[in-house]
This record gives sequence, C-alpha cells and structure tokens, in this order.
Amino acid sequence: MEIPFTGWDRGFNVMVMRMAEIVAPGFTSGPDAPASLEALTSYVEKHKAIKVSDQHSDQTIYGDSHVNLCARAWHDWTHWRYQTPFTPEGEKATYERQLVDMMKVYGTDATSLRWAQMLYAEVVGQTEYKARHGVFPANQIAFNLAYLVNPVAAVDLGLYHAIDLTGV
Repeated sequence: MEIPFTGWDRGFNVMVMRMAEIVAPGFTSGPDAPASLEALTSYVEKHKAIKVSDQHSDQTIYGDSHVNLCARAWHDWTHWRYQTPFTPEGEKATYERQLVDMMKVYGTDATSLRWAQMLYAEVVGQTEYKARHGVFPANQIAFNLAYLVNPVAAVDLGLYHAIDLTGV
C-alpha cells in the first residue's frame, strides 16, 4: 500500500535531505537540542555533530518528521558555520547562507528559485510571525502557503496559532 505524500514538494524534500547529508551527516535529535548560538557552538565543539529539536514536527511543509529534522539540521549547521545568532536578523542571514549553499549544489533555475521562495517562507516568514505573535505558526503548511501569496497578511492576521481546546 502506498502512503500518500502530504508534503509540499517532493523535490524540495529531496533537496533538503541532500543538503543535510552534505553538511550535517550523523546529526541527532531530541527535546534537549541547543536553543541558542552559544549552546549550539558549545555542543558542536564537544560532540562534533549537530543536535536538533524533535519538538513540533507536525503540520510542516515536509509532510514527514525525518525530512523536517533534516531541514533543522541543515539550518542549524548553517547557524553554527556562519555564527549567525538565533535572532530575526540572524535567521535572515542564515536563510541567505542556505540559499547560497543550495545554489552551489543545485544551480539556479526555475526549480531552485521556487525552492528559494519556499525556504524563505519557512525560515524568514515564520520568524516574522514569531516576532509579531510570540509563537511560531502551529499550522506551518497553511502559514507558508499564505505567506507566499501575501506575506504581510499572513504575518499580521495571526491566524495560525495553535488552538487550545483544553477544558472545552
């Protein structure tokens, strides 16, 4: 039985997994992953590897938790490699370095330019949302799609928070 693909773009997923394989082979994951540049740098110095959070991996654009972890490994490796902080400015700089690295591997064509937009929504767009609302979007797929259509509305409206149904 074939499992239906629930991600955004199979090619994007393959690219993300390949980039993680190139820069962060053997990465690990867990709930206690480094949460700052300083902690990440210390962890890499000690373990010679990247560790990423395995939390909040549902409703991502990848449709697969392993691909989401690969995306985080590539992203956090980029933070470490270029020493970009975990701030809105640092996230944008990290995206820009990821874009350069992706283009080195995949070249510049219609596909990689589409992936660049997807990556921008994933990294920069979600960071803008968190800066505005204090949380990352819970439904990342819906947020990223809305962001690609109208970035200002996607961030400003704040429609993508998790809904707490406790006690309902």
